[in-house]
Amino acid sequence: MQFAEKLSAGRANAFVAAIFLSALAFPANAQTILPGKASQPHPPQPMMQAMPELPDPAKDDPAKVAAAREFIVIYHPQMNPLNISAKIDRFIPRMVQAAKEQDPKLDVKKFVHERRAQLLKQSQETIDRQAHVVSRHFSMDELKQLTAFFRSPLGRKLNDESPKIQKDLIEIRRPPMQKITVKPSDGNGGDDDKDPKGSSPHHK
Repeated sequence: MQFAEKLSAGRANAFVAAIFLSALAFPANAQTILPGKASQPHPPQPMMQAMPELPDPAKDDPAKVAAAREFIVIYHPQMNPLNISAKIDRFIPRMVQAAKEQDPKLDVKKFVHERRAQLLKQSQETIDRQAHVVSRHFSMDELKQLTAFFRSPLGRKLNDESPKIQKDLIEIRRPPMQKITVKPSDGNGGDDDKDPKGSSPHHK
């Protein structure tokens, strides 16, 4: 069975499972308690640990990085440069307003040009870093098949339905609302003043 066929058959279930597991993730400080054994505290960790050496991006295959970038944009449409540009345009007026409050003599045209260029550059650097990382985990053929899958109707549906699935999983984890029933009063102070036989406790 080809990779794309395996993906189309099992990708949805695997993806939903990943969301489910992330939704049910235990707190970082949770301890595992074995039956019949008391929980043991974790040994103290050193204050500082040596950071692992990161791979050199210059050694990554440029063709695979480009393919990974294409996959990322398809998988996360909000990372598409066109969508990023449109989002920046929506936020620019607020940025201008805040900047003018700090500097009434603000050169708006210059500010918009510089800030827009800065945000676009940062977004492209973010995609570039992600593309380098993704390229190290898949072959060129796998990256192409991933991109083809998420361009397909099923792949687009998976992207559209994933937030809804996550929302539903959060909803089913919420405890059900408990109904509180209030017994109506009979106007005589309730039943607390009566004995089991129905007579007043002060009447003999």
